[in-house]
Amino acid sequence: MKLEMLPGRKGDCMLIHFGPPDAPKLMLVDGGPAGVWDDDLSHRLRALQEERAPGGKLLIDLLVISHVDDDHINGVIRLLQAIDEEDFPAEIDEIWHNSFDEVLGNDQTLGSGFNNGPLASVAGEASTFADDDDFETRDAAMVLASMAQGHRVQSLARKLRIPVNQSLGGGLIIADGDGLPIDLYGLSIKIDGPLRADVEELQKEFDEWLRKRGPGAGTASLLAALADKSAANLSSIVLSLEEDGKTLLLSGDARSDRMLKGMGDGAHRYDIIKMPHHGSDRNVDEEFFERAVADTYVFSGDGEHGNPERATVTMLLDNRPPGRKPQLVFTYSIPEIDTERKKEYEKTRRRAQRRGKDKPEWDPASMALEALLKNRSAELETIVPGPGGYLPEL
Repeated sequence: MKLEMLPGRKGDCMLIHFGPPDAPKLMLVDGGPAGVWDDDLSHRLRALQEERAPGGKLLIDLLVISHVDDDHINGVIRLLQAIDEEDFPAEIDEIWHNSFDEVLGNDQTLGSGFNNGPLASVAGEASTFADDDDFETRDAAMVLASMAQGHRVQSLARKLRIPVNQSLGGGLIIADGDGLPIDLYGLSIKIDGPLRADVEELQKEFDEWLRKRGPGAGTASLLAALADKSAANLSSIVLSLEEDGKTLLLSGDARSDRMLKGMGDGAHRYDIIKMPHHGSDRNVDEEFFERAVADTYVFSGDGEHGNPERATVTMLLDNRPPGRKPQLVFTYSIPEIDTERKKEYEKTRRRAQRRGKDKPEWDPASMALEALLKNRSAELETIVPGPGGYLPEL
């Protein structure tokens, strides 16, 4: 089993290669935001098609959409559209995907079609939330605003006759707490999230909001109910993969406390952990790095929205149990990441100044990721993309 990270900009886009050498299998996990399909994903899949099925169609055995958010789902929609329009020679055996309104679990939301139902209004209002809003409210708003993309995936899957969640009975992909993996194409897959209890609580909150919603009721009332639960994180699929003793944790944008509950008690060791939410320090805590330990940690993200965060790397190094020096893998060069992180910091500084609050200027020594990695280089190994912007398979 090998993990191949593509340049996913601020999002996630990765390929999992597994199976025997004479009959290789392929899993695509997320497709990144706008631009990733045209610049990278389409070219990589075309190269695989020419290598594995010259003159025929590339088989993607499993397509996983971790959750409905533009920086994960946009490239997937472009792929499905290209297959539908016969612009790309590929076929997909199965899709794993939790449409967010299916997570909410209320048939009323779909009864009159997405474009006319209550969720259409919510999604439209959610798109008006700006950078001045708090992070969790913005996260919830972005997920709600992405619901139409989830419907687009479902519609294209039906048109292309691609089964959705078939290996799991066609229902939601959810962690039931039994901890039992399933075997798919010879790959052992354990579902560690989202948690059933969290999804049920989310459904209750939404049902209550839908029941009370009347003339003039806006999105803010729903987001107020969801903000402390973080809708994006609760809906994110978390998978532990194993083949021939090699293990990989795919965390999506999940919150670490919820992932640990899905994993179960005790410590958990992996060869590779794909860091949740592009290395955001809002999605991890000290306990996560104490109990979920890997040889390699992968940080997707180009610095937009501040991710990967310097604080996350510090937390990892300070709390990871002693042992082998870890590899830290980044999907962009460290200077590129810091350039975008500085831009994000300056945005927050200007907002603070408009509100009459003092915020210091960007200080590379204490704020740049590059300075931290240099200062603590004896504790880690850093891997960044080589020529052409691509990482080696891990």
